[in-house]
Amino acid sequence: QRHQQQQHHHHHHQPNLQQRRASFPMPGTFQMAGQASKPDSAEELYDTEEGAEATVSMENSIASLMPFWHEVQAMSITDPVSGRAALLLLQTDITSRAELETRMAALTESQLAMLEQMFPRHVLEYMVAKQHSHNSPDLPVRLPSPSQAPNANQLASSHENVTILFTDIVGFTAMSKEVKPDQVMAYLNELFTAFDALVDTYEIYKVETAGDCYIAAGGLTLIDEDGFTCIDPTPDPQEAAQRVLSFAKALLYCAKKVVMPHNGEPTQIRVGIHTGPAVTGLIGTKLPKYSVFGDTMNTASRMESTCPYGCIQISQATHTLLPNHPFTPTGGVEVKGKGRMLTFLWSPEVDHPGEDLAASAQATEETIHAST
Repeated sequence: QRHQQQQHHHHHHQPNLQQRRASFPMPGTFQMAGQASKPDSAEELYDTEEGAEATVSMENSIASLMPFWHEVQAMSITDPVSGRAALLLLQTDITSRAELETRMAALTESQLAMLEQMFPRHVLEYMVAKQHSHNSPDLPVRLPSPSQAPNANQLASSHENVTILFTDIVGFTAMSKEVKPDQVMAYLNELFTAFDALVDTYEIYKVETAGDCYIAAGGLTLIDEDGFTCIDPTPDPQEAAQRVLSFAKALLYCAKKVVMPHNGEPTQIRVGIHTGPAVTGLIGTKLPKYSVFGDTMNTASRMESTCPYGCIQISQATHTLLPNHPFTPTGGVEVKGKGRMLTFLWSPEVDHPGEDLAASAQATEETIHAST
């Protein structure tokens, strides 16, 4: 048996449903203010003292069936017959409305979880502040407080040393011509979901995907004490480059665990990495996108496009941050729009990573296992 007390004064606007809702399993009878009453009765009159407020206590004798929701409204009136003060109770079955609100609350929570994956904290704060300014309904309590939210012109952030990673899948274009689009989508979803699982392990930021290209960044964000992604105010460029390189090695290993849909062969990728200045910001209002901009993105893309398959190619700027790692100098490569650039290769076959690769493989296996 469950007791709920509800009290409601009639106002022009509807009060919050959470403040007046009582849940009871399907009853035989209700006990209302000491009077036995069937639940389908529309109105009940009870004598009370002038100006007194009523407290309606409901008790259910059957607690094992499906729950439902009733709303009880209490209004002070004058009995037209006796002239005495009375209390008018109006009981309404609002089960369908309450169930809809419950589903909407669950949807809102899942939407928030998705937004947390898409945007850093300061962008969420901006969204909250913007909705509050438009007199929107109350938002979930897990959203950040909008008190310190920036305006739209302050959402862009400059970063001095961000390490950007680009990946590309060997033979993706040819494969896409041989299989159905739904198979391509399922394949990319499997591969990129595995990559996503590694993002948290190596504490880097997933920027976006474009076709078969997966883009990530290090030295850009961190997780704050409330669990939100936020801009890292004091990033360590060397430590960030190390994490991105470890992430890249894990990607090479992880990709081989996913087979190509047209020939059943293990997926092979190439990775390009470059470190330099960048700007982050929110673009657009329809499907808004928080992304990274600047020539560092272009250079990282060129590191990937000129990289041999199965290898990691880094620029000289990134190599300076990784002095104790085995790389093979390329002697320079021609980069579109850049001319000849000094680059360095890391190859599992050539550089004999040994324990480093084994550690990346073990971490990858553990992360993928945990995510599934």
